[in-house]
Amino acid sequence: MVKSKAYDFGAPFSRKVVAMIFQDTNFLHDHFDLIKPEYFPDPAYRDIVKFCQKYYEKYSGPPSAWVLENLISRSKVLTDDEKRYAHVQLKKVVKTKVKERKYIRSKVAEFARHRAFEQAITDGVQLVSSGEYEQIQTLVEQALKVGRRPELGHDYFNEIRRRAFDRVAIEYAPVPTLIGSLDTVIGSGLRPKELGIFLAPPGRGKSIALINVAKGGLVVGKNVIIYTFEMAHQKIGARLDSLLTGIPYKHLWRPTQTKQHFSKVHRKVQRFKRQFGGSVTIVEYPTKSASPTDLRRHIDLVSASGKPPGLIVVDYGDIMRSSRHYNEKRFEQELIFEELRGLAGEYNVPVWTATQANRGSLAKKTISIDDIAESFAKAMIADVIVALCQTPDEHDRNIMRLHLAKNRDSEAWLSVEISIDFTKMKMGVI
Repeated sequence: MVKSKAYDFGAPFSRKVVAMIFQDTNFLHDHFDLIKPEYFPDPAYRDIVKFCQKYYEKYSGPPSAWVLENLISRSKVLTDDEKRYAHVQLKKVVKTKVKERKYIRSKVAEFARHRAFEQAITDGVQLVSSGEYEQIQTLVEQALKVGRRPELGHDYFNEIRRRAFDRVAIEYAPVPTLIGSLDTVIGSGLRPKELGIFLAPPGRGKSIALINVAKGGLVVGKNVIIYTFEMAHQKIGARLDSLLTGIPYKHLWRPTQTKQHFSKVHRKVQRFKRQFGGSVTIVEYPTKSASPTDLRRHIDLVSASGKPPGLIVVDYGDIMRSSRHYNEKRFEQELIFEELRGLAGEYNVPVWTATQANRGSLAKKTISIDDIAESFAKAMIADVIVALCQTPDEHDRNIMRLHLAKNRDSEAWLSVEISIDFTKMKMGVI
């Protein structure tokens, strides 16, 4: 039987960590973010560390024992009993001689992580009873980050070559949309770590735009994941069938269709696959049933199977479930879109989704970010926002204007005309 690792982070270790604040002038400076009051079970240690941190923030150095005694005595927060106990514990801390300073320094990050996990488990029990399971994962993920060695950052003057190569790699890695001349105005497509949003009122063609984006990913050989919260996965698949084969959506699958027709569709789809490669995984979730955290778990599962995504399409962000409950819907939507952009960065892929425009946008010739429904914060989070604009006359002529409402890296407020064929789910050049 393998023995589990025993941790020596009990009261003696905690006392030595606090003692180090007084015996090593650089200790608090070097570990300020790691030494948090809540990591100390003893309430007196929590109070002492809290006073030390406040003093350090004001005077850029640790307080002496004499100063700390005064801060405790004059505290308006502590009760008389808490003050007396804090004074007793402070005397013990001051008398503690720490001989193994290097060892304490080497273990303080592990100590902080251990305490963070204990706190996450304690808080997690309460979250289980309230059914907030995703918050438990968040607490665990935060605990895992405690004590990690921080990145030193990008050395601007000494890493010019690396920066140039990184920039070239990013610039030449966009995933095209192949939607008319949209790629021309957004810089050849959406890049890894970016979030793109199609903005339109109901029935304008947001889902069709997302299907066309998925095709763009396939044409450059990407593994594409489509998450649908609105339509059944069979309908999404059929729309993609229509787009890839050029067969009208209504003529695709009917009970009266012959085997020859099925074979025709199959041949065309397989021909596309042989020509471009890539893959498509369509995942259906009931409306409001899954959050970006659920998508992360699925992405990890797909990646482990040997098909890491090169493009993620979410249809659509507004009807996902927030990983945290707020009284106001706008805060939940803000969090959803923040986490979608987080997925783009975490997996180094472009993420496309859509959002509803408000009712007033139905009567407008050109839609802008002012027309975003529910939460304007989505406009600040997104890298690219493309508004689908169409008058009744343009609809009759199968024309649509794509208005670049936001473009973080280049010029915005540009509009391009495209053709749209609702029967074949195709957006293209006029």
